[in-house]
Amino acid sequence: AMLTSLSTIFILSLFAQTTGPKGDSELELEGNFDLGVAVISGNSKSANSALNYDLSYLHSVHKLDFGLHYQGVRDTDQTSDISTTSSRLYRSSLQYNYYFSEDKETYLWTNVANRQDKPSGLINRINAGSGVGYHILLGEDIDLNFEIGAAYVDEKKASVLSESTVTRFAIDLSWPITENLSIHASSEFLSSPDIETYGQDFNLRYSLENNWYLQLSNNTAYDAYPSAGSLTTDSRFNLTLGTSF
Repeated sequence: AMLTSLSTIFILSLFAQTTGPKGDSELELEGNFDLGVAVISGNSKSANSALNYDLSYLHSVHKLDFGLHYQGVRDTDQTSDISTTSSRLYRSSLQYNYYFSEDKETYLWTNVANRQDKPSGLINRINAGSGVGYHILLGEDIDLNFEIGAAYVDEKKASVLSESTVTRFAIDLSWPITENLSIHASSEFLSSPDIETYGQDFNLRYSLENNWYLQLSNNTAYDAYPSAGSLTTDSRFNLTLGTSF
């Protein structure tokens, strides 16, 4: 908790200091919110709710991204046939990017992220790090980002406590296929002798009228060293209805 608080304060302070009024610099604020159902497989198998919230703020060569994701896991009592939400998956992240120039290609990043996934035995995982990134524009409208750096990870599982400095590698792809259909995919790798994880998000979005959209997504999480008695891989499919702003 202390690591999360200090890292968050550092990122927000850095962003505030570097984005003061500077004339007519470009300013962009956008985000989305969606809510729907999730079908879960792996350490748990159930259908439940899903909620996603993302916010992005761009000011000149400074960018701040925030994400919050929730999914519930329902269990059924075999004697009473009553279903209850027994545990939940929470994910959150905050990242600041500083671009070296207005073309927004090469940049420095620093972030903090938190993940709680009790169904798989992960009580809490906090990671904070920094590194360098590179943005590529493929064609006229396909955005591709690569990031590499180092991060400190502190995680608590049902069976063990771990902390380690890891290598972080991430990829992010945004592709508007047609006027109404778009793909957004991202992957993150954390690797060290003690911790090795991979997270993947794939979102297929269909735009409706008045900034509303339908989204089909898949979230996959892999842990090479899972908690005792847990599987290495969890997968979740979500169907959500949302709005962008």
